[in-house]
Amino acid sequence: MADTVPTITRRALLRHALRAGACAPLLRLGLLNAAAEPRNKPAPFTPLAGQLPFSPQDDALLEDVERQCFLYFWEQGNPETGLVRDRCNVITPDKNPLGSMAAVGFGLTALC
Repeated sequence: MADTVPTITRRALLRHALRAGACAPLLRLGLLNAAAEPRNKPAPFTPLAGQLPFSPQDDALLEDVERQCFLYFWEQGNPETGLVRDRCNVITPDKNPLGSMAAVGFGLTALC
């Protein structure tokens, strides 16, 4: 009998390589290691008793930023198509009427 070398198809080789590659990040994180010790989780944030997390000035600034963001997406949305005008240059005034789906996504979150 002649010695035969086992052969493997390219498809099977790729399948094995992909399986090994998919497990590599899990090994690095220690998720597949049974002897890995659980990691310490940071304690949740708890503000001090009677202390607000934001000062009144910080709260006013956040309110103003929220209002301005909402108004931009509300005013720049096309009432017929729903597309929001996409502006990529904030230094010079842009009269480009083009909109984008990315701006629509940001606009939908701004409305919430």
